[in-house]
Amino acid sequence: MTGRRTRPRLPHRDGGPSRAKQGPAYGATKGATTLRQLHALPWQDLTDGASLKDESIDTKSVAKPPLFRPVVDGWVLPAGYRATYDARAQNNVWYLAGNNLDESGAVPETAFEYWRRTGYPDRPGAPPVHVTLDDHVGAARRKFGTMADEFLRLYPATTDDEAALASNDAVRDNSRVSTYLWGTEWTKGADRPVYTYFWTHRPPGPDHDIRGAYHGSEIVYFFGNLHPAAQGWTDQDREIADPMSSYLANYITDGDPNGPGLPNWPAYSPGSPTVMEVGEHYGPTRVASRRKLGFWRRYFETQEAW
Repeated sequence: MTGRRTRPRLPHRDGGPSRAKQGPAYGATKGATTLRQLHALPWQDLTDGASLKDESIDTKSVAKPPLFRPVVDGWVLPAGYRATYDARAQNNVWYLAGNNLDESGAVPETAFEYWRRTGYPDRPGAPPVHVTLDDHVGAARRKFGTMADEFLRLYPATTDDEAALASNDAVRDNSRVSTYLWGTEWTKGADRPVYTYFWTHRPPGPDHDIRGAYHGSEIVYFFGNLHPAAQGWTDQDREIADPMSSYLANYITDGDPNGPGLPNWPAYSPGSPTVMEVGEHYGPTRVASRRKLGFWRRYFETQEAW
């Protein structure tokens, strides 16, 4: 156990002028300009708030964040990401974090034609899926600016299928590298171990070809709860669920996923840019090649918080 630490006092922050304007503007669309009127609205009138996008944010992409998202108000959220980490004020807890093979804009190869027919999913926070050459190159120019040529050398393509594969590679590298770099910042202010994973198994069922190893698909394996039975779970799925649920049980018990008979899961180390693959295989794998890691590190350093 670690000793209790004194938490630095963080600067008071409000939600910013955009947050102060967006709430009243949304209420006015419902005919409510006072708190009393807002309280009187039935909840059914407010459900569309979950599908609204914040068009005021330039994400360098067609994707936009949700209009309503956590606000740094100085009370519930005393400070944002950067200020909290700079002050070493995060909670000193054990941390388990991961990314999945087919999320954040990466999709299984069996879904390329589907997304070419269907197009970009227009919902808040939905990452664009780039499955044509024009998508891949155009998005790179918009997102990376002066770094676009370097990106396209690292993730080259001359055809639609090559572009879809290159886009997948870039998204997955982005995910793994961002989690690795987050760990570097986190561990500067917390001394309990961090464990990271990259989930690679695509569950069976009707979504297999389109969604693959989608966001959250690892959860039923971590819990050892392959449900519903009608999904068509195989012996392989049960074999995968056994070590996954054992890792989680061990982690809950003592903050370390490792145990007898399980492939070794190394704790996160800033000096080792690797992540534990779980699912199709079990073992550490690098987050990206040296050149690609360097590219993403430099790119992230250019970004401003929104």
